[in-house]
Parts: sequence; C-alpha cells; structure tokens
Amino acid sequence: MDDKEQKTMLIFDLDGTLFKTRDAVVPAVQESLEELGIPMVSEEKILSLLGESTSVFCEKILEGHEDRIDDFMNVFWLREKENVDKRGELFKGTKEMLERLSRSNYDMVVCSNGSQEYVEYVLKVTGISDYFNIKKSSSEYESKSEAVEEIIEDTSYNSYIMIGDKDHDFKAGKDNDILSIGVKYGYGEPEELEQADHLVESPEDIPEVVSRVEVISQ
Repeated sequence: MDDKEQKTMLIFDLDGTLFKTRDAVVPAVQESLEELGIPMVSEEKILSLLGESTSVFCEKILEGHEDRIDDFMNVFWLREKENVDKRGELFKGTKEMLERLSRSNYDMVVCSNGSQEYVEYVLKVTGISDYFNIKKSSSEYESKSEAVEEIIEDTSYNSYIMIGDKDHDFKAGKDNDILSIGVKYGYGEPEELEQADHLVESPEDIPEVVSRVEVISQ
C-alpha cells in the first residue's frame, strides 16, 4: 500500500455536527413562510427535520401546501443565505478540532443532505472549506448511504469513520461497514444516537475518539 492507502478518511456530516444549523435555518423557514403567507410551523418541527434532504425538508415543512413548494424553495434559499451570513456559526471548538485532525494527517470529507450549493456556501462562510478534500451533497442520491458508498469506491483509504448526529449518518456507516461517531451536542434524538458506535460530548472530544476508533477499524 502507498501512504494514502494507509490513512484513515473521516466523513463528516455538516448540520448538527460542524454547523449550528438551528441559528440560521429556523429563522429562514419562519421568514419564508411569513413572506409567502403560508401558516407557520413550530421550531420543534423544523428542528426534527434537520438532516433530511432539501426536497424532503421542504415537503414536510409545507404539508398541506405542497402546491407552494417551488415558491418556498426559491424564497427559502435566499433567506437561508442571509441568515447564514448573519447568524451562521460553528459549534464551539469545531475549527480547532479540524485543525488538530488536519495536523494529524487525516483527510476529511463533508457529506451532507443539504444541496451542493448550501454545503459549499456554509463551508465558505464559516471558513472551514479548505479542511475538506471532498464536499458532497447526498441530496443527489437515494440516501446518504449511497453517497458514502461512492466516496469509499472513489478513494483508497485503509479505513473510514463516519461522524454525525442523526440516524441517516449512522445508517450510512452501518450500510458501508464502517464505524460511526455520534455527536451528542447536535440535533439527534437519544434513540438516534444509540445507533452510533461511539459518542462524544463536544467537538474537542472528536480527535481522541477518532484515534481509538481508527485502531478498531484497521
């Protein structure tokens, strides 16, 4: 094996794992619904849908008003960009965690159910784009599992670790026979986090757990 094949690739979810999506997406949804005159939905419902693909997210937000989906998606993306600009933040310690992993010679990927445009925009605004070798939107696939499968097929690493907060992330790990790390600070419910192989309390904990999981994975 060459040096690249000896390395571990880390596959990160974006929303709820790196990015504090709640602060930008909740007001973006509420502003979009108000602008279009569509009945408001609760913050709890919006948060429960974080991690869904963009199309599924919008369909469920607009239940009973599906004929307005195109209008909503157009307005929502504009409001979402505005709120990412104004309120977009990483979870505390995220940039330091990525820097530490980068110095330890890990290659990293973002695989998100958000659109490709959204993924690249958030990474750019938050200043962490350069940490990632690949930025992939799984909304273009049937599932996040398929997107992760393609990442694995297109690369040659000795092991892979999935890091996320929702059931989509942990299912992608299991479906591709790779171990997963669940972040307890994100938006996953306890029953979702139970599906992860390992758990962390904060971004600062990820490098240490990655080093332990890497040994198991190889």
